[in-house]
Amino acid sequence: MDVILDHPGRELDYTTLKLAGERGVFIDVSTLPLITERGMRRMRFIEKNRDVVRIIKKFRVPFLLTSGAVSPRTMRSPGDLVTLAGLYGFEEKIALKGISEYPVKLIRKKMDSNFILNGLEVLD
Repeated sequence: MDVILDHPGRELDYTTLKLAGERGVFIDVSTLPLITERGMRRMRFIEKNRDVVRIIKKFRVPFLLTSGAVSPRTMRSPGDLVTLAGLYGFEEKIALKGISEYPVKLIRKKMDSNFILNGLEVLD
């Protein structure tokens, strides 16, 4: 498994996030509910993701910061994603990793035939 995708009803606990960090599994952090939800549902979502972000930062779990767009109207620019991620408790520098550094690592992991796992690759 490479990525645990964000979806309605996804529940990530402490142990799952810690294991994801140890195994290099990426966590999808979507900003879509910040745009589509209202009132208490939005507040509960923010609280839940603040807990997830706290654990992500503690264990340095790789994450992908996404818009979760389901239509062109819900797409967001990278700058918007970083700003919205601040509501979850991400500092700008860390949020930028979720739209730049970590996606590149995921693509390299899938596309490079010499890559075995972090810190181990086949040399020619």
